[in-house]
Amino acid sequence: MTSRLIHCLSLLSILLLAIGSSDATIGYRIVAQVDGGPAFYLTRETHNMTFSLDGSVSGNGNFTRFNRVTNIAGINSNEQSSAVRGGSLSIDEKQRLQTMEGPVSIYLELASATEYISVPDPLNPSNFILVPVIKESASIDSDEFWPSAYANYKKMSYSGPKVHNKEFYDNNGDIATTSIDSWNLNKESLYRTNLNRTMIHADITSSQLFVTKSLNRSSFYALNMDSTGSLTHLGFAKGAPSGYPSKGITPQKPDVFISEDYIGQQTIRIKVNMDDFVNRNRVEDGWLPCCQGGFSDMSQSDRVGLNSDSIFNCSCAGLPP
Repeated sequence: MTSRLIHCLSLLSILLLAIGSSDATIGYRIVAQVDGGPAFYLTRETHNMTFSLDGSVSGNGNFTRFNRVTNIAGINSNEQSSAVRGGSLSIDEKQRLQTMEGPVSIYLELASATEYISVPDPLNPSNFILVPVIKESASIDSDEFWPSAYANYKKMSYSGPKVHNKEFYDNNGDIATTSIDSWNLNKESLYRTNLNRTMIHADITSSQLFVTKSLNRSSFYALNMDSTGSLTHLGFAKGAPSGYPSKGITPQKPDVFISEDYIGQQTIRIKVNMDDFVNRNRVEDGWLPCCQGGFSDMSQSDRVGLNSDSIFNCSCAGLPP
């Protein structure tokens, strides 16, 4: 049994690296491969961060506005507004972004088994012999409690030749977007999203790699708008559900997809909610049987001062070592 475990460990290459704190960032990296098969790479990091913006703009003339949030815990935001031929503009805005460090649980499980396959006897090809083949595998679970939250509120009024306004929001595949070309626009929008837990599971063998990703997340988008213009586009997409398997780098098609286009004069009132919730208990440490029910069933007083020797030789049960 010991030799099998050592053999399995030699074939499973795993690197766990804590990212340095010189840049106030915490994280880890996992590289895993079984017996020369497909490799599993995972690099994750986060840090404590807050961002707050309150703004107000009003006036007449040409303008261009652009701001972006790029892949903060899988959250993306992209806003663009411009009027190149002048106009009357009024904007009030508020943005809030916060990420927090938290605990991470990483669980590794290694397995090794011997299987016998039938092959022709090299000395007598008419006969078959059984040859032992060792099969190794690994299972990796990563459970991150790294809360992230983002909110963006905009109230915009414009009157003039033409204004182009675009919003794009993405929380790990849950998307809300609008694109408007208008010469008379009154628009109020709110986007709010949260991500508080990410769970990644990988099953690795010498021939296959199977990965699933689960998220506790929520996204909300509300729009109140009156517009007269040449185009209004609304788009919403709900990403694959948590726990859905992912193979390779090809993105999964969304489960829900909504696309709407309008031309002319519109009054639009819309609210969209997207949520994902996965409840999974943390993996608990396993113990060898001790006494009757094992270490987990012992009273709290009996656990105090208990060392590994007393668990493995069951001295807690009064048995001889």
